Amino acid sequence: MFTDFLYILRGYGMKTSLNEWTGLMDALDLNLNEASLTEFYHMARAILVKKESDYDRFDQAFLEYFKNVKRSEERRVGKS
Repeated sequence: MFTDFLYILRGYGMKTSLNEWTGLMDALDLNLNEASLTEFYHMARAILVKKESDYDRFDQAFLEYFKNVKRSEERRVGKS
């Protein structure tokens, strides 16, 4: 799952290890992103980015991989 994303990350110069990648896949299995692309972005970034200098690389890789994904409007749970 998402193997191409791993290769895109590495193509942008991220040194994503298989241990980090496995951690991300485990987090997905536990549905820690609550099936939200935005939450997946934040979760993946927290797990895979180890240096401040890699934030831009991660963002570029994320945008390349998910460029054709149509986002539905996400609802926030809160007070009415």
